[in-house]
Amino acid sequence: RLIYGEGDGLIIAVQQPQVLGQIGISCRKRQFCILRIGHWNEQYDVSLELFNLAAKCALMNAEHERLKMLTGEVICHARCFKDKFRAICISITLLLWSSKLSDAMQLIITNLSYLGEELPVAVTQDVIQFQSNHTKTLLAGLSDDALLCYPAMSDPSKIMAMELFSKQFINYTFSGDSDSMPIIPLKMVQTSL
Repeated sequence: RLIYGEGDGLIIAVQQPQVLGQIGISCRKRQFCILRIGHWNEQYDVSLELFNLAAKCALMNAEHERLKMLTGEVICHARCFKDKFRAICISITLLLWSSKLSDAMQLIITNLSYLGEELPVAVTQDVIQFQSNHTKTLLAGLSDDALLCYPAMSDPSKIMAMELFSKQFINYTFSGDSDSMPIIPLKMVQTSL
C-alpha cells in the first residue's frame, strides 16, 4: 500500500518492503522515500516508480483529481514514451471507468498511432472483412509448426500496442459496440506476426 502526500515541496511515500524493494529502497521494517524539489532530475527512476504507484492508488481510491495531477507529472517529466506508458494506461482506465468512452478511444488511437499501429475510428463490416482477409493472408504463409514455435513477443512497442488494443476492446464492451469487437483480435494477430 502506498501512502502519499505533499508538504513543503516534498512528496513522501511509505510502502511495504516487498513492493518498495523492487525500486531499490530499503529500510528495516518500513520503507521511506523523500523526494525533494528537483527529484525528477536527481532520482528519476524512483520518482517515476513512486508517481506511477501513487497514480494507481489514486485510481483505486477514486481520487480522480489527484490521479490527473500524478499522471500529468509523469507525462510531463518522463524521458521517453515507454516511461509515460503506465501513466497513459492509468489515464485511459480512468476515462473508461468514468464513462468518457470517446475520450478514451481518442487517447488510445493517438498512442497507437505513435507506436506505428492504427485502429479505424469507424469500424464497418467492410473494414472487418478487409482486416480478416489481411490476417488470413499473413497466416497463410505460416505452417502450424511455425506458429507453435513462434517466439514470444519482445518488442516493447508491440507489447504496448497490445495493451492499448485490449483497452479498446474494453471500450467496445462498455459502449455495447459488439459489431466493432472483431477488429481487435484481428489487429492483435497482425501485430504479433
